[in-house]
Amino acid sequence: MPNDIPARQNSPELLRYVHASSQAYGLAKSIGGWQTSLILLAAILGPLIAAIEPEAAIVGAILAVVAALIDAMFLESAAERYQHLGARLQEVFDTELFQIPWNTHRAGAKPTPEETLELAEDFKKKATPELLKKKEDWYPVEVGPVPLEYGRLVCQRSSMQWDSSLRKYYVFYFFLAVAVLAVGALLYGVFKHLTFIQFVLAVLAPLVPAGIKLWREAKKHDKSAAASERARTLLEGYWKDAIAKNVPAAEMADESRRLQDELFDRRKQSPTVPERLYAWRRESQEQQMKYGAQVMVDEVLTKLAAPPAAPGP
Repeated sequence: MPNDIPARQNSPELLRYVHASSQAYGLAKSIGGWQTSLILLAAILGPLIAAIEPEAAIVGAILAVVAALIDAMFLESAAERYQHLGARLQEVFDTELFQIPWNTHRAGAKPTPEETLELAEDFKKKATPELLKKKEDWYPVEVGPVPLEYGRLVCQRSSMQWDSSLRKYYVFYFFLAVAVLAVGALLYGVFKHLTFIQFVLAVLAPLVPAGIKLWREAKKHDKSAAASERARTLLEGYWKDAIAKNVPAAEMADESRRLQDELFDRRKQSPTVPERLYAWRRESQEQQMKYGAQVMVDEVLTKLAAPPAAPGP
């Protein structure tokens, strides 16, 4: 029996949650961009000030500390607030699309209709027709021919695989940025013939907050990618059992509910990925997602088409 995920995910009611969550995540990403820019600006200004006026080297160190404090006290909490809201909006979309119950103990209260509408309308006002079109078919339409209990698992695995692959790619750039900062700092100190005290005050002190920030973000993305991989491994293990045995639909729905908790935790706690990288990788990620979904769908169709096993003697 086919499911209606491909059609229902593009209904106006459910697309409203996609648009609203995109707006919330977009705000979190914008704040994240300000966080990175502020820290890097302080890191650059420190050595620059010291180069222009060596006696004012302490100013660069003070700027780096102030930037770190602004980030920790204001920007970080604002980014987390919008990210948590985006995760809850995505959770509403998923639970209604997959027809599984909302877990209040894990996700808290659902966003209000007014909050959802405001975010969705704000997103639609600035979005191009091309961007709105890309928000359709959130999950692979290939899941359509299989029963809902299988379709849910296919979609959940697609989300886990997408997240893990994208974050692994992004982690590389974080570690590269840390390496560039470290090597650049050493080369600058050698080129300027700085003493150890001068190097610490003029270069190292302004750069340390930026280096720590980038390193922590890299570790967060790496940890999130690993969590998505673990959840995907659990799903794939259960999938093999579901294909090999006649697992009741209700049991499969319960398993999807448990896996959905893993998805929500990852969306809520993981740092956001810049929109530019997301857009850059979208086409290749989408092709891989569709291929993976089709492989799983083919397994289900093969199982359903097979004649029932002959009874034993």
